[in-house]
Amino acid sequence: MNTKENRNSGRKRKKSKGQNKSNTSHEKSRRKLNESIESKKTTATQDMNEHNNTMSTFGVSPSNDQQCTPRLQRPEIQHIQQQNQITPNIPMGEYYVSSPFQHLMNPVMHSTMNQGHDINSKIDKLVQCVDQMFQKLYVVDQISAKLDTFETKINGLIENVDKLSNRMNNIEGGLNEVKIEQAEMKSATSNLQRELNQGMATMKQNYSELFERHLDLQTRSMRDNLVFAGLPVSESDDENTESLLIEFMKKELKLNDPPDFHRAHRFGGMYEVNVNGELAYRSRNIVCRFKNFKGREIVRNCGRLLKGSSYGIREQFPKEINERRKFLWPYFKEAKIQKKKVSLKRDKLYIDGREFNPPNERQGDNEMVVDSQTRYDFEGARPKKRNGLNQRVTQIGPQNRHDK
Repeated sequence: MNTKENRNSGRKRKKSKGQNKSNTSHEKSRRKLNESIESKKTTATQDMNEHNNTMSTFGVSPSNDQQCTPRLQRPEIQHIQQQNQITPNIPMGEYYVSSPFQHLMNPVMHSTMNQGHDINSKIDKLVQCVDQMFQKLYVVDQISAKLDTFETKINGLIENVDKLSNRMNNIEGGLNEVKIEQAEMKSATSNLQRELNQGMATMKQNYSELFERHLDLQTRSMRDNLVFAGLPVSESDDENTESLLIEFMKKELKLNDPPDFHRAHRFGGMYEVNVNGELAYRSRNIVCRFKNFKGREIVRNCGRLLKGSSYGIREQFPKEINERRKFLWPYFKEAKIQKKKVSLKRDKLYIDGREFNPPNERQGDNEMVVDSQTRYDFEGARPKKRNGLNQRVTQIGPQNRHDK
């Protein structure tokens, strides 16, 4: 090569037969083309293997024969397939046949290969989308099953609520009936309470009247009796009380002919009689029942002769009457001091002809406790015994039995 001569001559040097436009030999160009084709085949084979693996994973990947059959049945390359052998060293040999024109592949074939690669990527994306849809459908199925279970439970709850509602309605109806019955019972109870109060008031009034009648009858039964106090008790057991009483009326009361009486006997407890501050004798009261009221009044009027002595005479009254007389006694003495006309008859105090009512409630009116032995000892009657035992009676006295 004489470059200097050519530069001097001004003519360009012709290229040799082994060079092309890019100043490279045909062998080098062919080698580069083959290398690029081999690299593209390798890339296509790897993509196809990945695609086949992906399709086989989801069970929708067709076989290699099915994928390659349309390509091998094309009439344009059928004669080439018959004349050439399949390249054993290339993994994609079963898809792409080797021919002596491989280095002469046109751009259309390159674009077709790129389109196959794009289709494979799209198929992969579609498979992924389908897989995601299957997963979502599985989740939807689970949600649907849970919704069915929830609906069943809700229906059961609705049935239970209906049953409870019916029971509540029944209970409410029963409560209404109970309220009605309660109102009726309340009204009936109020009526019974009213009647009971009226009955109790009537019973109290009747009891008060009966009590006063009983006291009146008891007082009338004792109107012929007198109680003698201070007479000494004989030490002998054969004491004759009637003879002792007759002798007392003759000696102390100056009655030569004492009034007749039915009987006389001692009662009450033993007590001591002191004379000049010394014990003189022991005594028990004597009750005497005269035959008539006039004879009793004769003896009672003679009682003033016993003033200043250790003897005494008084009328016999029931215990309740004695308590009332004891309560009125201070007023009786005060009226005497004021020199008023005063008289105490039974349990009534009269001052200047008018009945006197004490300002305060009398003591012992609300409750009366009667011991049979104490009562009869105080009234001068022998106690009645039942089965050898004295009976104790507790009564509630009437209120305001003194008022008229």
